[in-house]
Amino acid sequence: MSFQEKITWGMLGTTIVVYAYYFATVLGQASNGPVADIDYQWLLVGTIITAIVISVISSIVIAVSNPAEADRTDERDRDIYRRASAIAFVTLSVLILGSLTLSMVNAEQFWIAQTILGALVVAHVVESGTRLFFYRRGF
Repeated sequence: MSFQEKITWGMLGTTIVVYAYYFATVLGQASNGPVADIDYQWLLVGTIITAIVISVISSIVIAVSNPAEADRTDERDRDIYRRASAIAFVTLSVLILGSLTLSMVNAEQFWIAQTILGALVVAHVVESGTRLFFYRRGF
């Protein structure tokens, strides 16, 4: 398994675990009362910071475990990243329409924020999954 593939696995795992916790917590609160009363902003900021810190730490651990590969990228890696990024961009573009629709119908700010974050998370998972697919199956 290449260095870039290991990094992608680390990022995917971090994204799924950290944001699953966030959405479970926030959406659990949403089912218990009015969403206007939910103080999600600090949890959101904390979740983003946690995801960044865990991703950096996992990348460092992966790099330290095999330093010879850490600086190595080739044309295949660049092609995989480029193609996966394009697919993720299309995914994000389509999903963000839900947030725009919610804003046009004057939905609660809470739901608009959650759909924006959800679109970003899904696009990142799609990008990571696409990279892993290309690493395993080629393109």
